[in-house]
Amino acid sequence: MIGACASQTEAQTETAQTLPASTTTVTIETPNPAPVTVEMTQAEKFAAWKADFTNRAIAKGYGANLVRGLIEPTKINEKALDRDASQPEFSKPIWSYVEGAASADRLNQGRAKLASESGLFGQIEDRYKVSRHYLTAIWGLESAYGKILGDFDIIDALATFAHDGRRSDFGENQLFAILDMLSRGDVRRDQLRGSWAGAMGMTQFIPTTMRDYAVDFDQNANIDLRGSKADALGSAAHYLSRHGWRWGEPAMAEVQLANGFDYSLSDGTRKTVNDWTVLGVRPMGEQRWS
Repeated sequence: MIGACASQTEAQTETAQTLPASTTTVTIETPNPAPVTVEMTQAEKFAAWKADFTNRAIAKGYGANLVRGLIEPTKINEKALDRDASQPEFSKPIWSYVEGAASADRLNQGRAKLASESGLFGQIEDRYKVSRHYLTAIWGLESAYGKILGDFDIIDALATFAHDGRRSDFGENQLFAILDMLSRGDVRRDQLRGSWAGAMGMTQFIPTTMRDYAVDFDQNANIDLRGSKADALGSAAHYLSRHGWRWGEPAMAEVQLANGFDYSLSDGTRKTVNDWTVLGVRPMGEQRWS
């Protein structure tokens, strides 16, 4: 057996040695290299967004020089991102926020403004049928009666939001609104300063609201929400009147809720008065729905 095995092995070896080279194919395979992913820097992502937005804006029909002049100089505003994540309306308990927003000092200033601007408020009420008391409250809450207007370049802030991703639709829509206003001559580039959130003027209008509802109430051929009390307050009244404001009706009603009320419905859910009534929502005390 040992001899037989040896003979068979020798024969196989001899046969293998006499095979012609042309009948043997050797394939050497190497594994495919793993794809290399290169992460873009924030600056590179921002530059790519600027180029893309510029092309899309020009394709929409905005002037190339106007778009490039507005977008190319923009810079990322890190403060806008930081403040967006920590707005007091959302980061403070509601009563802590209200205590600061409606302080005794702010209320006293509001009473003084009602007296000193009585003539202007009368003109606005005659035209738009919106009460001076609500307008004064908005004025005080949004800018401390024009004292706190913000000095951010809102183009930087809005471009930062547009590129960041979380609020990209908001940022781009506001930038298109600014392009609309610049194209029409409603505003100048140097007037585009305001809050880190992109709002402007004494009543803190975002650009889409300014484009659609701001008015030149003092009739000086320029809409100036930052420097003109008449334009700012008149624009706020115009906005409210266009959204169904009715003279003499309250802005809101205090209600009492049924036991077991679904509080998830209190976060912006819209229903008719009848629908709320079915869910057990009632006016406070002996009041009636107006």
